[in-house]
Amino acid sequence: MPKTKPDAKSPVLSEYRQPDLRLSLQLFAPHARKVLPGWSYERHQHPLFELNMVMEGQQLCETDKDSFVMGPGELILLKPDEYHACSAVGSSAMRYCCIHFEVDEPSLRQALCSIASTRHKAGSPLADALSPVMCKAAGKIAAHVEPASQHGKPGEAAHAAVGNELAAARNEGASRWSVLALAFELMTSLGAIMENPPPGLLSDSAGGNGLASRIADQLAKLVEERQSADQADAAHGGIADISRELGYSVAYCNRVFKGVFGMSPRQYLSTLLLREAKLMLLNRQLTIDVISERLGYRDVSQFSKQFKRWTNVSPSQFRQMLG
Repeated sequence: MPKTKPDAKSPVLSEYRQPDLRLSLQLFAPHARKVLPGWSYERHQHPLFELNMVMEGQQLCETDKDSFVMGPGELILLKPDEYHACSAVGSSAMRYCCIHFEVDEPSLRQALCSIASTRHKAGSPLADALSPVMCKAAGKIAAHVEPASQHGKPGEAAHAAVGNELAAARNEGASRWSVLALAFELMTSLGAIMENPPPGLLSDSAGGNGLASRIADQLAKLVEERQSADQADAAHGGIADISRELGYSVAYCNRVFKGVFGMSPRQYLSTLLLREAKLMLLNRQLTIDVISERLGYRDVSQFSKQFKRWTNVSPSQFRQMLG
């Protein structure tokens, strides 16, 4: 908001401020593939948001709620833990681009989880908003490489096509900087439509949003007060005490929270602790022992084991990676 009445002693005439935003944004293996009919990816789930856009050909997408064939320009937005399977159908090759991503800021997760539909047809608001960045990503990630041979079994040919595409992507030498640029472009495109969502994009149901937000605030407060992971995580990940204070059962709070944020309260608490740990490790004036104590762990060994469980590296290795 603008500061319209500056201090008489200050040379500042006006000032605009945006709200503080603390978040972790991660992209996992953005990829583009061109496959032959008969290719498929079996039914599975993962704790990430997933964007998948068809560039050419046809793709059959199956979820627990629906089954449909996607054509060029169609997009799906899958929410965390949503079961799905994909396969190439029709008589010609199918090419698509896929981006898995994770964002832990509560209001952003809540907005993404409130998008009403999984499928967004070509020409729909969300497909139009994300088409430029998805097409750009597909072009950067993989060159158009035809299968080396059309002979052999269909499955073998499809596998060869995928191998050629991934090899081309590696040869492109996509750097971490290009992935970072892609992350910002993706968030810019999402932000443009989510700030002013068109009618029908978001679910009309707001049930549970207030309760879920209060739970998220309480979990953030636990981290701010430097509660230990064991104490905060006791009895269903800290949700037992919080649900009791709010007057609801643990099961109901877990269900409502996951419905709004796409993750359990315990998972959310872990993301907060990990983010805080990484920020503290950036400050080399803080020893790992001090960081462990500030986050409330019993000892540095417990903290190191938990950090490695989250990241596959120890706190000291993570700090060394920072240079």
